[in-house]
Amino acid sequence: MLTCRPGQALYVINPSTLVQYPLNAIAEQQVAEGKTRAQPIAVIQIDNPAKPVRK
Repeated sequence: MLTCRPGQALYVINPSTLVQYPLNAIAEQQVAEGKTRAQPIAVIQIDNPAKPVRK
């Protein structure tokens, strides 16, 4: 599920766990400032098999 918050912050939310992940720099900044709680999107991204160090 996608959600847009004030200031054009974009998050994806896992509806089964209600964990949210920031998708843009504005959302990441809000998390860094403690305005909202979220996990980094890299937590759920898988590695690229062609380039193992990249997601």
